[in-house]
Amino acid sequence: MPPTPGPTLNSEQPSTYAGPVTVDIQGITQPTTFTQLGTALGALLESLRAMPLSDADLRSFGDFLAPDQIETIAEQLHRTGLVTRIAFLGFEAHLVRIRPVSTRPVDGIDRS
Repeated sequence: MPPTPGPTLNSEQPSTYAGPVTVDIQGITQPTTFTQLGTALGALLESLRAMPLSDADLRSFGDFLAPDQIETIAEQLHRTGLVTRIAFLGFEAHLVRIRPVSTRPVDGIDRS
C-alpha cells in the first residue's frame, strides 16, 4: 500500500489559525516562535515600538497588530501561510513576517 501524503498546513488547521507562529523583523530580530498568535502579535508590536519608526508607521502597525485583528491575521495565515508587512527605518526596508510553525511548506515555497 503506498504511503498517504501528510497533511498540509491548510488541511491541518481550523478555518482560523491561532498558533503556534514564528515572527521576525528581517535584519533586526531573530525568528521567535510563540504558542499563541495573540502573544506573538503583542511581542512583535513591542519590538516595532522600540524601533525608530515614524509616528504614522507606528500607528499603522498598532492598528494592524491590534488584538481585534487576531482573527483577520489568523484567516490570512490559514489562506496563504504567511503574513508580511514592511517596516522602514529611514530608507531601509525590513520585512515583518508572521508565519505558522509547520514542518512542510503549504505550496513548496520556502518562506524562511
